[in-house]
Amino acid sequence: MHHYFQKLKNNLELGDSLSSSISTRHKALRNYLESKHPSFKDSKLIGSLQRRTRIHPKKEGDIDVDILVIVGEFHAWTNEGISAHNAMESLHSTVNDSSRYGSLNPEQDQPAITLNYNDRINVELVPAYIDMIGSDPSGNHLGDRGRGYWVPKNGAWEMADYDYEAEYITQKNEQSSGNLIPVIKILKAIKNIYFPELSSFALEILAADIIPTSVIIRKTRGYGISYPDLLLDFFIDAREKIIHPLKIPGSKSSPIFISQKDKESILNTFETIVNYIQLNSNLSKGEQIKAWRKLCGDHFPLTIS
Repeated sequence: MHHYFQKLKNNLELGDSLSSSISTRHKALRNYLESKHPSFKDSKLIGSLQRRTRIHPKKEGDIDVDILVIVGEFHAWTNEGISAHNAMESLHSTVNDSSRYGSLNPEQDQPAITLNYNDRINVELVPAYIDMIGSDPSGNHLGDRGRGYWVPKNGAWEMADYDYEAEYITQKNEQSSGNLIPVIKILKAIKNIYFPELSSFALEILAADIIPTSVIIRKTRGYGISYPDLLLDFFIDAREKIIHPLKIPGSKSSPIFISQKDKESILNTFETIVNYIQLNSNLSKGEQIKAWRKLCGDHFPLTIS
């Protein structure tokens, strides 16, 4: 099955054309905001693009490009300070003033200004201030100053530790001999079909906790390392971990809480998938290929040329 999973891995990668379109779109927006936004400091890709865990969409396009727009720093909490609403309005106004971007009818939906392109490679601009305070408005200590961003959420400011979290995923990928990120992408393909109620980032947090340990244990015991084995390890171990709040260790971001209803649904799905994968190992190669295709979706190849 090795060659089939290598093909699956390749199918899940963002294609060169799509990657180029994302880069070009970001560069154009960056150049415009740098010249027009009164307090523009920097911009960067965030989310799964920053963490290199985004999978190729089933249809060309149909992808959201998250771009952080850094417009300053927060040094203290005051009643007269910049509100989340004002930050959104300023960025929205700047984008709307452009004949090019204004024609895309920018929409505000905190934390982002959304630009909907005809090719369905849409952009979400998130205004952000670098955290130079180290605590939230209530005085709760969050972590080191100079790391993390305050972004709008529900009319207030929310901490987002994008860079730290991206670096954490990178380090865990190295600890797992480069297996973590490919496994995350395969898991996302499965998630999109069977448990969409779990957020992609929550899935990444679970995988980053489980996969490196699985790889290390398998190496220590002299076992081979394959994607089917790592996927099985994930679904076995995730059943216990998903009942707790999810957070990357050391991150300043708030933990992710999953509702009881979603927990029960996800746990049932994970249990079913564990049994499914275990039964697959007893099938003929041809039947295994069909079974993995059913689990992973159309990205999984039926043949290898």
